[in-house]
Amino acid sequence: MKFPPDYPYSPPSIRFLTKVWHPNVYENGDLCISILHPPVDDPQSGELPCERWNPTQNVRTILLSVISLLNEPNTYSPANVDASVMYRRWRDSHGKDNEYPNIIRRQAQAAKAEAEKEGIIVPLTLEEYCIKAKTKPTGQEPQVSLPVA
Repeated sequence: MKFPPDYPYSPPSIRFLTKVWHPNVYENGDLCISILHPPVDDPQSGELPCERWNPTQNVRTILLSVISLLNEPNTYSPANVDASVMYRRWRDSHGKDNEYPNIIRRQAQAAKAEAEKEGIIVPLTLEEYCIKAKTKPTGQEPQVSLPVA
């Protein structure tokens, strides 16, 4: 995520550094999401002004929007037409067409292998993702412990 000098009046940009096969991610990794488009009037875009960037957005709202988009792609305005077609075919087949998820799985495995080369542990289960708070005697703040490899 890169922030321009005039943030929050202009939107940041988001680029994935690893390959991401997704209808709303360009080949170079740039993410195409309405809330990060500049707040200009562009009737050709098909977006309403209220769907574009505004200074009330923050990192939390941006990331929530990105997570939402990754889970439910916008196939009406794709950045990657081939991924969009594959995604719709997979969705409409109720999971019988496996081309889309197979590409995603291969990319996730490659990204995990790359992360591990750099000493990064990639959690694979819900328990590994969750941060558990240790309880302390009354009057003390709880400590947070992170999973250890």
